[in-house]
Amino acid sequence: GIIAGRKDLIKTLSKAPLMRTLRVDKFTIASLNVILKFYLKEEDLFSKSPVFRMLNRSKDELLQIAEKLSDELKSNQIKNEIVETKAQCGGGALPQLELDSYAVKILPEIDEKNPAYRTGRFADKLFKSLLRNEKPVLGIMREGEFLLDVFTIDEEEIKTIVEAIKNNMITIK
Repeated sequence: GIIAGRKDLIKTLSKAPLMRTLRVDKFTIASLNVILKFYLKEEDLFSKSPVFRMLNRSKDELLQIAEKLSDELKSNQIKNEIVETKAQCGGGALPQLELDSYAVKILPEIDEKNPAYRTGRFADKLFKSLLRNEKPVLGIMREGEFLLDVFTIDEEEIKTIVEAIKNNMITIK
């Protein structure tokens, strides 16, 4: 965040042990410069900022992404189903804001020889293994199920996500 205020109060903060956090580096200034320029033209804000683009997707757009992800998973013999969910925007200016979304729930294959597939352990194993990928895939663990909320997924990421899930499904069997 950015701290703005009276000079005397900011000076008091700069004497605190964590004053390093008050110093702005070149990267922070450059990032702020880019984002603030987006705010000058609304069309730039939505076309060039991934966060604003994702926040402005319609429920129909999210469903289309969920369907593409689901179809791609099914074409790789990964059982799944689309479920309605709530995406959460966390912290900052939007604490706990919930937005309608869709998720793809990965379903375990029933394997009589592997009890992990008959319990909620499957979802936990998949969740943890996907985080260890070279390109981690962050899903949601909810009530013993593994979900991929499509709120922050772009279409061009679907093949990478499916490949990661396919590879990890093999290793956790």
